[in-house]
Amino acid sequence: MFMGVGSFGRVYSTTWNGAPVAVKIITHSSADDDKIARELALSLSFDHPNLVRALHFAKLRVGPGSGAASLMW
Repeated sequence: MFMGVGSFGRVYSTTWNGAPVAVKIITHSSADDDKIARELALSLSFDHPNLVRALHFAKLRVGPGSGAASLMW
């Protein structure tokens, strides 16, 4: 279910391993790769009761105009 949109993408609610989670779909150009990498590193390092914990991420690169995509873990 769609929850909202932010500066880097859309957020959806779903379940993962039986638990409710939010999934953030980040869309960006390759020019923003460094910004996205920093956001992922920070999100994965947070361990505080007042912050949302990141559990996992996957990177999907889509080729322009081809409809082809490759998944990068």
